[in-house]
Amino acid sequence: SRWIGRAVRARLDAAFDLIEHLVVHGDDYVSGLAVMGCLEGMQMATVTSRGVDFEAFRPWLRPLPAKYWDPINRFWQEGVTIPTIHSD
Repeated sequence: SRWIGRAVRARLDAAFDLIEHLVVHGDDYVSGLAVMGCLEGMQMATVTSRGVDFEAFRPWLRPLPAKYWDPINRFWQEGVTIPTIHSD
């Protein structure tokens, strides 16, 4: 996270807090939108399109979205289905 400034880190913190909230507290539609729309969209916009290492975002991943991060990456690399993961 050294490669970005304090203001950007604060925005990433806020964004990932919101994603976690949507995944954990949203209904199935909202939770799926947070995973597929936000997390997958972020990977497509940065990792796939711009060559950013997907590990660069790991410090901001909250617990439940973190469980989706690798399966989304495997989906794009290997075509493996993204599982539904429930909060504990």
